[in-house]
Amino acid sequence: MDQQTIKETSRLLGLPPSTIRYWEKSGLLELKRNEENDYRNFCYEDLLTLLDIQLCRDLEISIKNLRQREEWRLQDWQDIYKDKLEETKAKVKELETLQAKLRRKQALANQLLEIGEDLIELENCFFDYPYLLRDDTRIPEVFSCYVTDESLHGFVIKPQDSMDLNYGLFSHSVSDELIWRAQDIEGKLFTAVYWQQRQGGQSNLETLLSQLESKGLRAQTIVGRYMLSAADQGFFADYYQVWIEAKK
Repeated sequence: MDQQTIKETSRLLGLPPSTIRYWEKSGLLELKRNEENDYRNFCYEDLLTLLDIQLCRDLEISIKNLRQREEWRLQDWQDIYKDKLEETKAKVKELETLQAKLRRKQALANQLLEIGEDLIELENCFFDYPYLLRDDTRIPEVFSCYVTDESLHGFVIKPQDSMDLNYGLFSHSVSDELIWRAQDIEGKLFTAVYWQQRQGGQSNLETLLSQLESKGLRAQTIVGRYMLSAADQGFFADYYQVWIEAKK
């Protein structure tokens, strides 16, 4: 193989010349110089060295540790590869978890855009989580649910008693902390997007209730499930999908 210049080597290996110079300055490789112009010359062995160093840097092995690279035995390499493989597996798992969360968030955003703020009457409705339990974020188990899936957070309003939002956590199972359950729905059921300003309390609740009144109906129970937070109203607000049980 003919001697390569740093420019040719950079193009061949996809390494910036500045990186190659830095590795040389750091003592990771020794390069021969052209006697006529003092340019760096790269032979076949130099290319292999650069590839080895690149792999080690990809494995996040420090420059300091790499200076001892040529002293490592096969067992040392075996231990390094084993440790880095375990670290990589953990990172892949983290990325898969993040990917799943991003897909869920994307689906929630699409769902909000599809539903909109106009009431949609539902003939049949299946609730993934048919129970809403009073929550307490001081309890670690409850708080961890927000971290895992914040869309489990919800609220219920019972207009006959109060227009206050009673916050809770959606669940597959019932407990003494029950504040709403899907099987209690008796009237007509509508869904829409509900939003509430994060700071200030402004919301579109009155607009939703006015739509019901125009149909000659009154809200019996309003249950909402958190979806996303955004600034579509001109201010930062929390967005929920709500289900409104209504009767004449």
